[in-house]
Amino acid sequence: MKTKQCHTCNTETEVAFRVRLHNKKQWVFICEDCCNLHKDSPGYTYGGTWKGKRH
Repeated sequence: MKTKQCHTCNTETEVAFRVRLHNKKQWVFICEDCCNLHKDSPGYTYGGTWKGKRH
């Protein structure tokens, strides 16, 4: 199973969320905990879910 490193907390995760934070144009991958922290922030944009078991 593959993992990705969370852009915010650097934790390795098997399920990552592709998001934009703080009105930046760059897409990053974050873990579920960080996603829950940022999803109500201005400038947050959800772009899909990456799952390590599918890759």
